[in-house]
Amino acid sequence: LIGYYLGRPALGYYSVGDNLAVMPTREITGPIEKTFFPAFTHIANDKERLKTAYRAAQTLVSTIALPAGIGCALIAHPLVLLSMEAKWLPAVDVIQVLACIFALHSLVSAVFPLAMAKGETKLLFHRDLLNLAIRVTFVVLGMYLGGLLGIIYGRAISGVIGVIINMHLVRRLVGI
Repeated sequence: LIGYYLGRPALGYYSVGDNLAVMPTREITGPIEKTFFPAFTHIANDKERLKTAYRAAQTLVSTIALPAGIGCALIAHPLVLLSMEAKWLPAVDVIQVLACIFALHSLVSAVFPLAMAKGETKLLFHRDLLNLAIRVTFVVLGMYLGGLLGIIYGRAISGVIGVIINMHLVRRLVGI
């Protein structure tokens, strides 16, 4: 949609910005998050141990991902100038907003392995459907109202709503 309605340059800025924004949180926390499912599976029937393990896992990921994401947002301008040419500067806005959203999303990144360990895949499916509907709505509305910047803020709003949805899912799964 971006390429069709806003043109190839906007699509390029968005794609590059999105890829650079997700990199710090994904690359740093990805290997850690892979250990959560097996760990949660072993204690899935012990609610108190699962609560404690979830809190510890989420704390670990957030402690690493929040500074990485916010740091990426803070250095986005010099990063783009150093690694690419000045013509890519419009990607800085994308990086700054989305890096913060990806960092914020780290507050609930352990929800997927938690739900999988408890066998609640249907909840994940419904969550993903709801998140998709919300994201598409806000991104399309943002594109219509504000172009590339509107898309970025549409992603930000849908990202915050997604975090809230995931927090409710955690409450349902383990009561916290």
